[in-house]
Amino acid sequence: MSLLVEAMFAKLPAQVFTVSRTDLPFRTTSSYETVAYMNRLLLALSLVVCCLTQSVVSQQRPTVTLRGRVVDARTGEPIAKVKTIANAAEQSTTTDDNGEFTFQNIPVGQVDLYITTVNYGLVKKTITLEAGQNEVFLIALNEDAAALTEHVTITPDPYETSETNSASEKTLNKRELQALSSVLLGDPVRAAQALPGATSNDDFRSEFAIRGAGFDRIGLYLDDVLTDSFVHTVQGGFPDTGADNRGSYLFAARKSYVGYLVRRINDTNQFTNNPPVLGFADVQAKALYDLLKRNQVGVSVIYGAFNYDRNRDRNLLGVNNVFRGDSRNLLLNGYWSFTKDPRLLWQTRVFGLRTTFKNINGAETTLDDGKRTQFGVRSDVNFQPSGSHRIEAGIYIRSLRVDTFSRRFDFFARKLDVNGFNRRGAEQAYYAQETWSNERTGLSLTGGVRLEHSGTTGETLLSPRTSFSWAISDKWRIRAAAGRYYQFPDFEQMFGRLGNPGLRAERSTHYNASIERLFGDRIRLLAEVYDRKDASLFFSLFEPRLVGNSVTFAEFPFRNALRGKARGVELNLQRRSANKLAGWISYAYSRTQLTDAQTGLSFVSDTDQRHTVNVYGSYRFTDTWNLSGAWRYGSGQPVPGFFRQVGSGFFLSSKRNLARLPDYSRADLRLSKAFLFRKWKLTVTGEVINALNRNNVRYAGFDGFGFDGRVFGQLDRVLPILPSVGVVIEF
Repeated sequence: MSLLVEAMFAKLPAQVFTVSRTDLPFRTTSSYETVAYMNRLLLALSLVVCCLTQSVVSQQRPTVTLRGRVVDARTGEPIAKVKTIANAAEQSTTTDDNGEFTFQNIPVGQVDLYITTVNYGLVKKTITLEAGQNEVFLIALNEDAAALTEHVTITPDPYETSETNSASEKTLNKRELQALSSVLLGDPVRAAQALPGATSNDDFRSEFAIRGAGFDRIGLYLDDVLTDSFVHTVQGGFPDTGADNRGSYLFAARKSYVGYLVRRINDTNQFTNNPPVLGFADVQAKALYDLLKRNQVGVSVIYGAFNYDRNRDRNLLGVNNVFRGDSRNLLLNGYWSFTKDPRLLWQTRVFGLRTTFKNINGAETTLDDGKRTQFGVRSDVNFQPSGSHRIEAGIYIRSLRVDTFSRRFDFFARKLDVNGFNRRGAEQAYYAQETWSNERTGLSLTGGVRLEHSGTTGETLLSPRTSFSWAISDKWRIRAAAGRYYQFPDFEQMFGRLGNPGLRAERSTHYNASIERLFGDRIRLLAEVYDRKDASLFFSLFEPRLVGNSVTFAEFPFRNALRGKARGVELNLQRRSANKLAGWISYAYSRTQLTDAQTGLSFVSDTDQRHTVNVYGSYRFTDTWNLSGAWRYGSGQPVPGFFRQVGSGFFLSSKRNLARLPDYSRADLRLSKAFLFRKWKLTVTGEVINALNRNNVRYAGFDGFGFDGRVFGQLDRVLPILPSVGVVIEF
């Protein structure tokens, strides 16, 4: 209180008062500084008394004990080691193993709680406390930043599927997606490379393969829009030798410096097979607004840029090798959703997508230059007429246009051909399916059909699909699914250099069966077997090869020439939890075989990988520290083309996909530290990619070929050991 008095005195300036008394027998004038001092003293004492009174009143203000419980908004699992700050009382605490926290002596009235932990977003919840209140407040914490929900949807287990009729389904939650995207290569598509059964041995491509099927046969949906090469990779699909309370908003931008680091590492170590240099930048913006209670509108913009530099002496590269490449992607998306009641959801979106790309060779000559555009609309309805039936239906219409130019040279670096085309077309798809489920028996059946039409090929195709699920007990579940799938040819395959306007859709029939065993609430063992039969796959025999004892560079147009099969088994042991250890250990064994119906040529698929091991683990050991890591191993994939290996050298062969790359192995480590403040949060993440500095290589196209079939060039080294640091600030 003495400090308070001194402060009050300091705010009262010294004064001199002059008092005149005319009623005295004689006139006198004097300075009463003593009076001024007394006035200041009385004022200070009054303020002190006022403060003491307020303190007493405050002490008499009722207080209560505030109790709460923090759970995961999706699963309802209690979350331990969550820091909670009560601003009204300037107190903070951490939840126990049951997700519970307690604050003592909190004054009644409004209290602002700030809740967060590492790997979860910082959220605010306002609570009004009343005298005598003994309620335990439930707080649902989302993985997304700045997202707080008042509702908790408790699923039967953390592995609940969406009950589609897909042959097999695997998902990543927000924390897994973020941890596996990496700091330097932060691409969500790359996170899918660590999924059980996924294969990818090229650090410079976001692409991945599933069960021996390459990325060109995988549909990648972004914000429910079917995209075309919307990833951080060189364009072409072939080796580098070719080419208020009602609303919310989000804005994010980033730029990768992995290219700078790779270049510095190359210069320091003077590698003979330098890893390529790549860089990218992304910008994303989204906004949502609730027009009415049941109507919501939104808009999103996503822009990405990718640059690639082969980082090799250009004089060593073949004339058809890509020396530098770049691509740009822009996605505009507007959507409207209507929720009549819990039984009916209807969502419609309109979208536009533009992709531009350009590849040049070492002589600065353009090899590929073009743009791809699509506009469309998608509308989906989900209706549940009763507790045991759910009906889904939708329509997807898009208009496609490709304007491209390409140039190729022959073996003697003479211009072989120049090709360009400007084509447009439209595709339509309609689907309907019904799911019947019975909670008492644990049975679930889904059946549906998809009708597709291509204006370019003139085909109308019907593909039936069905799935079956039976929860034998609360620990055992079996599933089975079968379906027919079609894929229309790309414009490049129909009208490009080796195009064939007569191409038709390729076909795949997929069968899948799995059995799942739960251990406790958070651990499962899943075993799957699958069989896929392929027909009418697109194939062009254009690669250099031996015919008899002669080398030929003859090229043939694309045909619906390949038929084949893929079979395998996948094992996955997984623990998914908001607390302590989470992750998986998976093993996949796969066999593929393709045959050219015209020539009888037989070979494994370009992405055939017999053995695949994917391991991921994450452990949050305090409210501010989290350690995670991933290890991917794959037996060597084929070197696509007609090659045989002799020692460390390669020669042309008459058999395709005979030679294989060395085994791939990469371990990544990631450590995150969160700094928690009253109203904001800072998270620092340190990461090491390829922590063991494994010398992995990839096939990016050889530099040239001799008349004796000898191959010039070498396999490219991919990422060396790369440390990085990232910072995220949340308010």
